[in-house]
Amino acid sequence: MKMLGRFIVTINCLVMLSFQVSMVDLVEPIPYLIKIVKPLSTCGPGKYLNANINSSGRCKKCRPCAKGYVEVSPCSKYQNTRCQLCPPGTFNDRRNGVCNNCTACDKGFFVRRPCLPSKDTKCRKCPEGTFSVDGTRWGCKYCKICSEIQDEILPCTTENDRVCTDDNQIDSAQSEVIWTETEVEDNVEFNTHTRLVLVATCTAISFTFLIVLLAWTLQTYRHFANRYQTTLCKICVL
Repeated sequence: MKMLGRFIVTINCLVMLSFQVSMVDLVEPIPYLIKIVKPLSTCGPGKYLNANINSSGRCKKCRPCAKGYVEVSPCSKYQNTRCQLCPPGTFNDRRNGVCNNCTACDKGFFVRRPCLPSKDTKCRKCPEGTFSVDGTRWGCKYCKICSEIQDEILPCTTENDRVCTDDNQIDSAQSEVIWTETEVEDNVEFNTHTRLVLVATCTAISFTFLIVLLAWTLQTYRHFANRYQTTLCKICVL
């Protein structure tokens, strides 16, 4: 009987223990779910649920994209706004704005400040006495000054340099043309004379070479003929 009583008590303890464990499993998740579901219903427009561990599921205000950035994806219930830096050659000078192409400075201007992600290019007009032909430089060039013997052909402006000339340059240019024409005529006469001399020289050298070759051939023939006769005479004597 004692053994049976102990067995019954043991069974009752196991049943009670299992019942308590099952009740804990059913009761404990309820506050945790309430803690998560509750912020979802309270996050209003312009806010999102921060699901980070340290935030404990709190609602936070959506951030706007700062200057120099453009929105990649809008703010949602579970994610903040995603922003990206404006690509090179573009800028955005307003919050939640779009990236626009940078301004290119025109002729007669120089770059006072380069284009930045949050600021457009700043151009400034060249001051008097300077010029810029493309507008891409950091400063303007000083215009050339004509000397006392030079005449101004084109004046100095912000877009082009001053152009100067004088009478000496014109005279030198004309004399250069005349000298060139004379040189061409001299070259034609020189080339014709040179060709005649070269032809005559080559003909004389060729004729001389043929005479020398003929004389050497005759001399060689006579030498072999004499040796041949001498050999025949020796044979006859023997």
